[in-house]
Amino acid sequence: MSLENIKTKIAADAPVLSALLGGAMSATALEALGRSVAGDAEATADEVDKALDGATGQTAKVQSAETELLNALAQAAPAPEAVEDFGKRLDTLVSLEQTAAKDREGARVRQLQAKDWWTNPLLAILVTLGFFGVIAHALTTPTSNPLAQTLLGVLGTAWISIIGFYFGSSVGSKEKTAILASEHAANAGPSSTIGPR
Repeated sequence: MSLENIKTKIAADAPVLSALLGGAMSATALEALGRSVAGDAEATADEVDKALDGATGQTAKVQSAETELLNALAQAAPAPEAVEDFGKRLDTLVSLEQTAAKDREGARVRQLQAKDWWTNPLLAILVTLGFFGVIAHALTTPTSNPLAQTLLGVLGTAWISIIGFYFGSSVGSKEKTAILASEHAANAGPSSTIGPR
């Protein structure tokens, strides 16, 4: 009930602050109001309510609390440069995904039109059997075989490509990371350097 009383008392002098009380930003609004009106950022709603009924000059304190809160919210909002940078990165990722989708689509169309339609499925089956065969061998053999480990890595990479061809896949995170890193380096400038100069 105290929050409703506070909202009624400050509505004319601080309409934004009044609107924020009782919503998702209620705690932040009450903190700003408590700091300005009651001299305590941790003041309860009852304490703030009583302080508003107390000494004169509370109008200026309420308006000061609203100004403080609006300034804090403005500083917490992302800078236009950050929003623009995020937009560029998003465009880059979308472009990469579109390129990968076209590449997969072209490969699938080629398979449908080619006379050797059986080649891709046969290779996919052989690689899949080899991949899981090497995994089974590695799990049942007590000693570590370097050749089997290398073969497992090669077959694993080929198998991931096959799964991507038949079931779709996003562009590799390695390529995305490299492109985003180069974009960040180009946009960051010298001020982003970390460490002693």
